[in-house]
Amino acid sequence: MSPGAIRIAIAGATSAVGTELLRLMEARRIDARLVAVAASSRSAGRRVLFRGESFEVVDLEQLSFPWWCRPIRRRLVPDSPAGA
Repeated sequence: MSPGAIRIAIAGATSAVGTELLRLMEARRIDARLVAVAASSRSAGRRVLFRGESFEVVDLEQLSFPWWCRPIRRRLVPDSPAGA
């Protein structure tokens, strides 16, 4: 991984799509650094592997989003506060 690797947070990391996305990124050697994996509160605390490193899944509702992602967060977490 290069210093210029893209940073990625995956919402729904324990779902079929999230699991496949992690597998494909690893198989295709996408130059990325995983910074967060999130899912529903049911999956929070589980661990996922990416390139031999274990990442703890956080509750999507607890994940902080930058200001430009707030419209996306409101779609993913409908009950989120207007400023979150």
